[in-house]
Amino acid sequence: MLPGAGRGAEFALDLGTSEVRLASSQGVLRRVPSVVAMRHGRDGRTPAAIGDKARSMLGRAPAHMKVVMPIRDGLVKDFEVAEHLIRPLLREHTGRSLRRPTVLVAISKGMSEANQRAVMDCVRASGAGRVELVSTTLAAAVGADLPVFDPVANFVADIGGGRTRASLFSLGGAVVDRSVELGGATIDAALATWARTAHGVLLSLTSAEQLKLAYSDGSVLHVRGRDLKTGAPRDLRPEPAEVTAVLAPVVQRIVSVLTELLRSSPPELCADLLDRGVILAGGVAKFELLTQAIRDGTGLPALPVPDPAECVARGLVRLLDDSALYSQSVNR
Repeated sequence: MLPGAGRGAEFALDLGTSEVRLASSQGVLRRVPSVVAMRHGRDGRTPAAIGDKARSMLGRAPAHMKVVMPIRDGLVKDFEVAEHLIRPLLREHTGRSLRRPTVLVAISKGMSEANQRAVMDCVRASGAGRVELVSTTLAAAVGADLPVFDPVANFVADIGGGRTRASLFSLGGAVVDRSVELGGATIDAALATWARTAHGVLLSLTSAEQLKLAYSDGSVLHVRGRDLKTGAPRDLRPEPAEVTAVLAPVVQRIVSVLTELLRSSPPELCADLLDRGVILAGGVAKFELLTQAIRDGTGLPALPVPDPAECVARGLVRLLDDSALYSQSVNR
């Protein structure tokens, strides 16, 4: 019998722009970069590499091969390629079983019915049987161990690679929510643009991401790109203040999403937030620049959860492990 069979879903998927995570009630089973290298030939497109190997090919692939990120901003942008990414994950953990597992998928609150169907069709085509859905912010709230089914406000912002999702929960439902195409990939693009215009250095988005991660960790800021004038390789060693200035406009846009949500919230629930604050999940949540800007912009405590990039996956694991919580949360 597959894990969790007979009491909801057996597996869960967090389909992130940067990574796909597969979970069961025992924990996160696999994390793979959301990248597939596709070979173009006489027989059409065939997968050459997925995950880490494909990610290492970004910017380095030959002409007959294209490296694709099929999941962007919480949406399946390339159905066929996403299937090549998800199918091996499910197959690895279902083995030779003839029964197709039920899979729970975290999606953005407010996703259109057409996009929901696209996600469900993609996961079914990848080997799932029944597909059920849960809001990403609700999964994050569960992963942060918040009392989302109590009559009290819980403000959760999941700021991931491609999208910022924010919800104000009470009694298990989202009273107000927002979802905007804004996240870590926005920062990467801003850094690449800055390097080109301010320093005359062409950075790949992979190098821009490395610069972003070094900044967030307080590490030495050093990346390599191509000099736009000479075409030669060139080192770029910016000062932290330069990177802060590049990130500040993106951070302020994220803060604006949260303040807009607050302006639309019932005053009784807003009063709860003076003590409870804003709970931050997603990879971008570890940026001190962001947490301080949220404190300044909203007047509320900004509280990143431990290991924020894993918060949604932790919530999915809890949902799979708790049948009562699962029935309260899924397909709402």
